[in-house]
Amino acid sequence: MTRPRRALLAWEFGAGRTHVLQILGLARHLREAGVECLAALYEPSLRDEFAAIGVPVIQTYVWPGRRRLAAGWHEGEVRAFGDVLVHLGMTFPGALGAALTHYDGVFALFQPDVVLGDNAPGALLAARGRVPAIAFGTNATLPPVRDGRFALRPDTQAEAAMFDERDIRDALNVELGAAGRPCLSELTDLLPAGSIYPFGPPAFDTYAAQRETPALPPYLAGFERPTRYERGEGVFAYLHGFVQGASAILDGLSDAQRATTLYLPGLMPAVRERLGPAIRVSDRALPQAWILSGPRCVLHHGGLQLTTACLAAGRPQVILAKELDNEIAGRFVGERGLGFACHVTQADAAFVREAVRAAHDDDLLAARCREAAAEFLVWTRPDPTRIVADAARRLLQRP
Repeated sequence: MTRPRRALLAWEFGAGRTHVLQILGLARHLREAGVECLAALYEPSLRDEFAAIGVPVIQTYVWPGRRRLAAGWHEGEVRAFGDVLVHLGMTFPGALGAALTHYDGVFALFQPDVVLGDNAPGALLAARGRVPAIAFGTNATLPPVRDGRFALRPDTQAEAAMFDERDIRDALNVELGAAGRPCLSELTDLLPAGSIYPFGPPAFDTYAAQRETPALPPYLAGFERPTRYERGEGVFAYLHGFVQGASAILDGLSDAQRATTLYLPGLMPAVRERLGPAIRVSDRALPQAWILSGPRCVLHHGGLQLTTACLAAGRPQVILAKELDNEIAGRFVGERGLGFACHVTQADAAFVREAVRAAHDDDLLAARCREAAAEFLVWTRPDPTRIVADAARRLLQRP
């Protein structure tokens, strides 16, 4: 009896539920098509959500740059995608070799017929020369190629990346050669040509002006067009664990004195005890349907999924941006008068307090958001994970 086709879904770095939801969405479509899936996740504590759709979870390889607090790898300056790979630790001696050994074990046990990677360079390199692969996910980490190199980020004033792509390629090739794997002619060969699917609306795309083909829409799990726009009650705050090292943010949220539901994965007991009485902590992720209908406003880091969903649902936002694409999203929201934005390193308690109060209390702001919502509904379709799943199915149908 012929066994079902199998897909390995890998995620190796990046904070937030964006990656989790994208992989879940893709896995659902593949499972509906009869494809067996295995999810190799950077954060395996989310396994219950995958178990619910019949997808087992394993811990993926953890790169050296991620073996510390969540504020780690992205603190280094980034001018191009190669810089991300260096900060991640891919060029550390032995790092890529260990990743390939990890995936050798996964391949031997699961025997995938296709690999799909969301921020998963190790999985993509492990698949080269063995099985077809697809790279998908956030547009900021799937840059276009220009003159044989990854495009420079448009915000950099420099004429070159922090680290020469040839040096990065050579360091990776040492490990690839030692493992008996095909070497890279150029660093850009790391991404599978013709099978790259960046997500996110063009308005928030770091590389929009440099792409020949626009990025796909963001994946909005379960988003439904509102039939009516309710005002909601209270605040929903979704923050990443690193803010626990910046007390001003949580102090400002407490000082706002508005009923708040806080989802902060990895919240430490000592930090929890300092939260104000108006803050209720949720230890589990909340459904997007509730986030977009229950609270009056949303405080978050400017992830493209949640920013787009709030715009389309007519919800005021406060964005504490971390990365360039988050800053672009925050600037868009602020300039349109649909919320407030600040880089997370510049957000003091006073800014957070006043921005949250205004987003919660200002009826004119709420009205502007509701009136503008229809403009952003077009950003929610089509479902990009279905497009990627269809591409995977076509690869699986090849002899």
